[in-house]
Parts: sequence; C-alpha cells; structure tokens
Amino acid sequence: MFPVFYRTILAKLFGRYTCLIRISTIVCLLWSSNLLQAGLSVERLASIISPLKTRAMSSGKVTRLVISTIIGFSFVFGITITCLSSKPSTVQYIIDENNVTVIDYDALASCERRNISGGTHIDLTKLVYHLDLILFRAIPFATMLISSAVIVASIKKQRRQRDKLIHTAGSVQNRPLFNPRNRESRASLLLLTMNLTTLLTNPLFLIFELVDGEGSEGRITAKLTGNPCVSWVLRQFFNSLIYFNNQTNWIFYLTFGARFRHYIANMFRCKERKNGVVHTHMSDMPIQLTVETNSRSEQSKLRSRLVSRQYDVNSEVGSRVELDNGRASAELMQLTSPLITTQE
Repeated sequence: MFPVFYRTILAKLFGRYTCLIRISTIVCLLWSSNLLQAGLSVERLASIISPLKTRAMSSGKVTRLVISTIIGFSFVFGITITCLSSKPSTVQYIIDENNVTVIDYDALASCERRNISGGTHIDLTKLVYHLDLILFRAIPFATMLISSAVIVASIKKQRRQRDKLIHTAGSVQNRPLFNPRNRESRASLLLLTMNLTTLLTNPLFLIFELVDGEGSEGRITAKLTGNPCVSWVLRQFFNSLIYFNNQTNWIFYLTFGARFRHYIANMFRCKERKNGVVHTHMSDMPIQLTVETNSRSEQSKLRSRLVSRQYDVNSEVGSRVELDNGRASAELMQLTSPLITTQE
C-alpha cells in the first residue's frame, strides 16, 4: 500500500519504535477529534438554551483555553496509554534477500501488547480498552446524540414559530423577512451533519471489537465470525470508516464554515494591516480594532465625499441660476427696446 521510499524513511527515522509513534498519533487524533466535537455539541446546546449568557462567557480567550486543554489532555493521555499498553515488536523488520535489503512494513508497524497480570490481577490491555471505550468514545458519542436531539427539537420549534408568524402577518407574506437566527441555524445544521456522520461511522468499530473480543482480549479471537480472516477484514473495514469520518469533518469545515475558511486563510497568509495591527486567526481584539478603525476611516471618507459632492452640486446649480437670470434679462431688454424706441 505504501511505497518503498516511505517505508525506508520510517525505518531510518524511528526504527522499531515506528509502531508506537504510529499508534500514538492515530489515538491522539481520534480522541482529540471526538472530545472537540463533543465540546462543540455542548457549546451549541448551551447557546440554544441560554444564548445571551453563553455569548457573554464564550470569549476568544476562553475558547482557545478550552481547545488547548482538550488537545493537550488527549495527546498526553494517548501517548502515555500507548506506551504503557504496547511495546515494539521483536520481529526483525529488515530482511536481506540476495544482498538486497527489504523492509517488512507489517513487522515495522506492528506492536506487541503489554499484559500485566501479576499479584494485582490487573490486565492493562483490558483496562486501556475500557478507558478508551468509556471516556473517549461512549461519553462523547452520548453527548453528541443528546445534544443533536435537543438541537433538532429546537430548530423545529423555531421554524413552527416563524411559519406561524408569517401566516398571521398577511401583509408581510410577500416580503423577505430578515431572520437573525439564520447563521445560528446553519451552524446547528452543520454540527448535526457532523454528528450524524460520526455516529454512523465510529461506533461500528467499537461495537465490533466489543462483540468479537479483540479489544477486550488483546488478540484476534473471532468470537462473532468464527474465522480470523473474516474478522480481520471486517476490522480493517470499520477502521477505514473512522479515517473517512476524519476527512469528512475537514470537508464540512471547509465547505460550509465561512469563518473557518477565513481563519485558515489568515493563518497561512499572516499579513499586516495598514494601521500596523497583525491580523491572525488567534487574535480577536486586533481584528475588532482593525475593523472599527477601518469603518471609522471609511465613514469619514464617505462624509467628505458627500460634502464635496454637495458643494459641487450647489455651485453648479448657482452658476446655472445666474446664467438663466442673465439670459432672461437679455431677452427682456430685447423685448422692451422696440417699445422704448416707439414711445420716443
């Protein structure tokens, strides 16, 4: 599946610790993704129940602190759990065949599990599996499910109230109504789509491991299928669904999240404003000050343009009035001159 150059780089950089780094990276990304999505569901649910209080509490500093804490906790816990429950494989991954060095990627990327069952009668593999199942999978998925149900009920209620208001106000039916909750509704629908995709892809892998027995036993047991080959194929299929879900989250963010696209663009550009304020995706106050400064400067420019245009219009009207008065006086003189000569 992977090219030879990729395997050679991994073997030279990490050696027999490639499996630990690979598993730690996957676990950290999955756990942080689940916890961040669960936190986003809780924030959206709180904004629907108490919008004013949630908006006052969720400042940029608090949001960055919460996100950094969740990611840091996921990475530290994931690396620690992986190092305690797994160890590098003792199988030789560099094979010499006819004076040609061949790297066995399966042996390079596979780990051996540490099973501790001494006097304490604790199997660390089962402990890690149950911690993963309860703390990082079951609780986030239950949070997503409950918050999604409440958000759907709230959106339906808001739509019924809006339709009732439109039908009662007959004079307003033909005019488009400005609904300030449109952006909030779009954000809620985006979150519901992400939660639905997650709930359809991620739990299948855990349910299969729980029923088949590989996750709890630490080895391929094939309790469900009875065939280790079929169990391996199903496990790889459900595992690919998890990777697919991670890709769809980025697609949803980039497709429907205008603010997310704006932050990503600013993160790669990192340009400075004309007034000296650096515009980055992590600074909320400079962005606000820049917008306010730009709006004030635009307002002053607009006022000066209006004043100059009004002055030009007044001067043009005055010149036209003077010209019309001169023409009228000349015509009057031409009309009255024959009368004057006749009287004389």
